[in-house]
Amino acid sequence: MSFPSDESRIERINRDLARSQRSKSPAEKIELISQANSWVRRLVCEDVRNEHRDWPEEQSACEVAWRMLEANLMARADFDRLWNRTAQH
Repeated sequence: MSFPSDESRIERINRDLARSQRSKSPAEKIELISQANSWVRRLVCEDVRNEHRDWPEEQSACEVAWRMLEANLMARADFDRLWNRTAQH
């Protein structure tokens, strides 16, 4: 996914924050990414459950995966055909 370049919308990184992030070990950085991913996944799960209260858990999990993964990756995996996603909407 690409976004148009608009420098007026680019936020500058705080120097203290950048220094703090550079000082983290690779394991600490991976843990932060994992925590952020878990938080986003919980939000997406809640959204899917609220939109589709009648869906079984497996169908909800597929929708969460669809929303979280890059569209090109999903297309290469033939996700629509595998999960019959288009028939569910």
